[in-house]
Amino acid sequence: MKIILIIAALASLSAVLQAQELSKSVTVSGQEYTLYYRENVTYDDYESNIEVSFWAGSSATAALWAEAAAVANLRFAYDEYSFGGNPAINYRQDGDSGATGALQNATANYAIYANSAPAPIPLLGILPVVGFLRKMRKRKS
Repeated sequence: MKIILIIAALASLSAVLQAQELSKSVTVSGQEYTLYYRENVTYDDYESNIEVSFWAGSSATAALWAEAAAVANLRFAYDEYSFGGNPAINYRQDGDSGATGALQNATANYAIYANSAPAPIPLLGILPVVGFLRKMRKRKS
């Protein structure tokens, strides 16, 4: 039993160390979200996460998110294109009025994803597991 608990603790520690994302609560169009972003990364590093975000595909929606976040130099990438044969992205930043192109390997601060579920909800899912572990300890004693 102790081995299982040690493995679970190490797995959760590993997840925490890997997830060095910054987060911020934002309200966009009356809906509360938790916005996750990374500082000093390249677009290529998180391209797959950015593509499925709420602001993808629309300059206007990306601008709403940029204004709501109010985080200095935070880019909300919403579209990819080719510039002279080089891959580039369109992004909105700090409430910019226009879209700007940047190479995908340029280091910057990028919004990665957002979710609309309140943070405490996932934590409630662990309560039955904790209860089960307590029952198992009592049986063992």
